[in-house]
Amino acid sequence: MKRKIAAVVLAIVIVVVMLVSLRYDEPGGPVRTADGGTAPAEIAADAGAGRAGDEAGYGFGRIADFSTEDVLGNAVDNGIFREKNVTFINYWASWCGPCRGELPEFQALYDQYHDKVQFVTVVDDAADNPAATQLMDEYLSAWINLFPDGALLASIQSGYVPTSVIVDGEGYLLVDKIVGASMDQYVTGIETALEITGES
Repeated sequence: MKRKIAAVVLAIVIVVVMLVSLRYDEPGGPVRTADGGTAPAEIAADAGAGRAGDEAGYGFGRIADFSTEDVLGNAVDNGIFREKNVTFINYWASWCGPCRGELPEFQALYDQYHDKVQFVTVVDDAADNPAATQLMDEYLSAWINLFPDGALLASIQSGYVPTSVIVDGEGYLLVDKIVGASMDQYVTGIETALEITGES
């Protein structure tokens, strides 16, 4: 009898853990933080609403000097920003439900702006991860996909995944960090960045 009760209790615990886990991995659900914690998507989005800078250097900081590789093995550093006057960088991970949920929309964003904006991702779990590789192949083949670098991550992380930044040719953030998956905020941030740099 005790074995049956223990088995039922264990089954209930497993089901509850699975349901909670699914809730945190669905698009629009809570956003996982880089340290494994979570935050409601609305709070993360509010924390990173794109706002134009209004002081010299735009007031949002600059990407630190970094050196990494893209997933094809090419060396990449801050010089990448000189390719275009505006670069959109999205930090994501394959385990993040909201990150996966927004990937299909990234092709439309790229199609709309690639003539004026360079698109880059920093993939938290790209190394030896078939799931991340499959997602990049399916949705981000036209983007530059980078392995994480400590200095780069320190410059773009918000504590939440996904986080996006938009920088100028020198690596200065043109708008505040965009926290959470929000195509409307991405478009607003890109339009603001293009206006600031005279590319609109």
